[in-house]
Amino acid sequence: MNTKLYNDKPFIVTIDRSTAERGYVLRIIDNDGSFTAQNEPLKRDDFVSEFKFDPTWPHESYEPRTN
Repeated sequence: MNTKLYNDKPFIVTIDRSTAERGYVLRIIDNDGSFTAQNEPLKRDDFVSEFKFDPTWPHESYEPRTN
């Protein structure tokens, strides 16, 4: 299995729905199985700018919105 790493640690991306617009949060999986958030919820474009990949699974490329 090919696991992506962030700072040499496995991670997941979660969706924060506490506001009207969803925000993406990258969370590192710690050795004890807990998660540590690496950012405040970000809009998709801001997430891509920060982490250099698209948080929407399973896409691996990013096309900037034109509208």
